[in-house]
Parts: sequence; C-alpha cells; structure tokens
Amino acid sequence: MRQDLLESVTRRDGLYLIWCPGQESSLLQWFRDLAQAMSSLGPAVIVDFSRTIPIERPVGASLLDTRLHQGAPDQSDDRTIPWTPQIHLLPTGIFEFPADLEIYRLRNLLVNIQLVREQFRSTIVILPTVWKDSFGALAKNASGILVWPTESLRESTLDEVRHLVHSSPIPVLWLGSDLSKPEQKRLRGSLYPVRQNEAALLAEDLIDARRVHVLRKNPPDSWVPLVHRFWWLAGIILSALAFIVPVTLDAPISLARDMESQKALYSGKPFLQVRFDGNLTAQRMARHSIGRFTALVTAESETHDYLVETLLKNKTDTSGWGSEPGGALTPPAETLLRFYPPDHLFNPRVDSLMPAWKYFTAILSDSAAYVTEYFNETGMGGRRHLGMDIAGHKGTRILAPFSGKAWTTLDDRGGVVIALSNGVDVLLFMHCDQLLYLDGQEVFAGDPLATVGMTGHTTGPHVHLVTGKVRKNGPSSAGPIRYQAVNPVGWVAEYSLRMREK
Repeated sequence: MRQDLLESVTRRDGLYLIWCPGQESSLLQWFRDLAQAMSSLGPAVIVDFSRTIPIERPVGASLLDTRLHQGAPDQSDDRTIPWTPQIHLLPTGIFEFPADLEIYRLRNLLVNIQLVREQFRSTIVILPTVWKDSFGALAKNASGILVWPTESLRESTLDEVRHLVHSSPIPVLWLGSDLSKPEQKRLRGSLYPVRQNEAALLAEDLIDARRVHVLRKNPPDSWVPLVHRFWWLAGIILSALAFIVPVTLDAPISLARDMESQKALYSGKPFLQVRFDGNLTAQRMARHSIGRFTALVTAESETHDYLVETLLKNKTDTSGWGSEPGGALTPPAETLLRFYPPDHLFNPRVDSLMPAWKYFTAILSDSAAYVTEYFNETGMGGRRHLGMDIAGHKGTRILAPFSGKAWTTLDDRGGVVIALSNGVDVLLFMHCDQLLYLDGQEVFAGDPLATVGMTGHTTGPHVHLVTGKVRKNGPSSAGPIRYQAVNPVGWVAEYSLRMREK
C-alpha cells in the first residue's frame, strides 16, 4: 500500500505541493534536502509562496499578475535564482496570498506554474500556513501534496485534507503525528502516514519509488542482470576452454601457387583515363576505348551513343569544345576524361579477338590506334577482306614486332608495301607513307619499319596488315619469299604459344 502510493506520486512529472502549517521557518534545511534529493532526477525549482526561504523578491513581478516567458530558462526574462547547481528558486512577488482570486489572476498563476514545470524535472511549491481555496486548482494538477502540521494545527489541517481528498483525488503524504485507524480508513488510498522521525527519509523514498516505476515501464532483458553478475565467470570458462578443447589447425596456404590468373584478374584498371592534347578527337578516342574493352568494330551510331554515355558519366560540358567537319568533337588541351567499359555493347568473341586487337594496335606508335576491320576470307556478313585494318594518324611509325629481314614493293591497291619475315612468319604492311628500310636489310624487334599513310586505294590513314606462313610453293610472294596468308587472329594465338614454349 505504501509503495503503491509513493509510485503514484512519482508516476507523473513532479509538481509537489508542501503544506507545513505552523512550522515553515523551522523546516528550511529540510526543504533544501528534499529539493536536493529530487534534483537527482533532473533540475528542480522551488516556488515559495510561504516566504520561508530568505531571497529578494522583485516588486511588481507577481506570478498572479504577469506571465513568464514561454521558453527555456536561459531566456532574458527568466526569474529563477540558482540556489545550488541543480536547484533554482523562483520568487513569487506575492507578499500576502489573497483568499479569493479573480479568474484572470488564477489563470496567470496556473499558466506560470505549468511553464515552470516544462523547464524543470521537479517543481516544489511551498504553500503558506493558511489554506486558500485557490490552492485546490493547483492540487488538481499536482503529483502529490506533502502535509506536515504542528500538533496544535493537526485537527484543522486534517479537516482541510479530508475536504481536498474528496474534491480532488490527489495522493497525500501525511508527515504529522500518527493517525488513528478510523482516520486512516477514511482516507485509505490517498494518505501515506509518515512518522516525524521518518520525514528525513521521505525524499529518498520518493526517488526509489521513481526508479521502481521507470524499471517497471522499461524492464531490462532477463539476461542482462545475469551478465552483469557473472561476466567474470564466463571469462574464466572461456579462457579454460582454450587449454582443454583440442583445436584442429587448417593446413597453411602454400605460397608457391600460380598467381598469374589472380594478377590478370586484379591488375587491370576499370577505366581508361585520357588527357587530351587539343588535337585528338573524342570520337577517335571513343573508338579506341570500345575496342580496348570489347575488341569490337563499331558503326558511327554506336560510337556516338558510347561517347554520349561517357560524357554523362564524366558530367562534362562540351560547350567549349572544337568541332571538325563531319561532327567530330575536339576537347581542349588538358581535358581529362575517363572512358569506362560500354554498358550496351557486347562481343561474344571478345576472348578470341582481344589478343589480336592488343597485339596489332601496339605495333603502331599511336596510343589511340584501333581496328577498323577484321579478316574475312569468305565475305560472309560483309565484304571479303584478307587482312586486318588498323587506323592511326598519318605519319605514325610502324614498329617491327620481331626481328627479321625487310622487303619492299609497290602495289596498285596496297600502295607502298613493306614486308617483314623471320624465315617462319611473314607480316605485310600496306598503304605506307614513308619507308624506313630497304630490301634485304636486317631489322630488330622494335625498330620503325615505315610510317602510316594513304597510298594505294584507301579512304583514310591506316595499315592493312597481312599475316602469313612461309611456304616453299606459297601462292603469294614478298621479295624472294613465298608465303601462305592466314587469319591474323589465329596467327597471333599460334605465334604467342610458340614464344611461350621457347
């Protein structure tokens, strides 16, 4: 019964009325101890209508006639006075509380008390000795009222409490002398009798009741108390298990594994970053990037779509770029773009074509070289084409991929032609502009053989590349050498395998 009443008092945010008829001045230290205990839940404020606490009261600032600022306590018109770090005092400005209050003054009082409650966790209101009818309005919104009369005022105080309990069911904590059983029965459920020698412990009882209420509303998980009590035991058990339970260790990972596949998988960049020089067009770099990622030869529309996709990914504004005949865009010097693998272009033959694409574009000293047409012996799906075309800027050097002898010739369709043979393989480069070797000269791998041009029948600067195998009675010749032309894609695969076996 006693615990239930204490919890009912602390269940609501604390507005506590204290009425101590006849002994307010003697309880100054007790008021302070009570407020100090209540402030453990949060900041507390004391509103003293009894003029017990000796503080300076501002004239003309009555809580009955003025309205406090509706905001935090740090506002400019805040009237609280710090008593301790957690306890504030609010002067009421009332020298004598009137017996009857006009409606507007009572409303001011109730609103001001509510504003104070919003700023503090606990609000303690000390009432004057004589009970006023207007206190009933305060009591209706209070969490509880603490009553501690002198013995001479016991009966009159008890009469007021009976009237208050019947008109407003508020928990009453009676701190006076013991009540008789008929009196306790009459006020059952609303009265909490406390002997005078227990009054000093009342604040701690209220705090404990508040904590019990909070725990009941927010019960901890059932395992949390066990963890708090027995965490040390669990640590000992787990430490002991390390010495008791046998552990099977995994076999060590061999450091002699072949890491070539892992290197090939993770060493490539996910994009190609290009810094333009003011001469290279964006369309040319787009064709090179598509080939580098997919080994595809794309149409103009596919190249245009990929370039638009790239510009969107880079969030690039092309309003200041140059334009060439045919619509090609030339980014200004120092423009930086990242070319990513195309989202909508796929090549099912990428694995077989990519080695040849990389091998032959690397023969040209042009970082933006790209394949424009593959070998097509039968003409199926296009025209018959017995070689591979690689586009490059005019004047780009053609480098020897292996050592051998050079042989030159002129052809109506192929223009200026230079051939390179090592006695097993033959490579022919057509449409050259300038020859850098003469017939029969020895060539070393990496030496420049000729430059890219437009001689013979051609629509733009490129190299028409023919690959062949030396045959004694081959159908074609390059200088004194007879050879049989083969697909450049298959030639690269066979040549690379032969080089690895050496």
